[in-house]
Amino acid sequence: MTIGTARRDGVARTSAVAAAAMLAALAVLQAAHALGAPLGALAWGGRHEGELPAGLRVGSAAAVVVLALAALALLARGGVIRRPMAGWWIAPGAWAIAGHLSLNTLANLASSSPNERMVVGSTAVMAALSVVVARSGADPRMEDDGFEPTTSCLQSRRSPS
Repeated sequence: MTIGTARRDGVARTSAVAAAAMLAALAVLQAAHALGAPLGALAWGGRHEGELPAGLRVGSAAAVVVLALAALALLARGGVIRRPMAGWWIAPGAWAIAGHLSLNTLANLASSSPNERMVVGSTAVMAALSVVVARSGADPRMEDDGFEPTTSCLQSRRSPS
């Protein structure tokens, strides 16, 4: 491993942890919305000052799941956690997360709710960190299934299919 590779891997890991932490914070906020906390001004356009209506509470519950999966994908892409067996989706997933967060930033900027516009900063940071993670990823010598590529089946640690 070269110094450049180690530095890139360190940036990817740090970015992944920071982005995952921010996504976890948003997941906690969405969970509070789903459970009926009177924080409606902070989400869904800020049109509901108190508790969100039932439909938006269901949407917040779904957002918790999506945010948790996004955090896991970024942690896997950054090399912080081991990639799942079907890890082929990690790299495109990281790019999808970066794109979604970028669009979300634009939507927050356009919101009529001053409270919602205040979260734009953290969303923009998450988008930037997600792009860093998606762009750099973990050690490129590792395949999506977590094994190093080999030139011979005799050198491989994999079981034959």
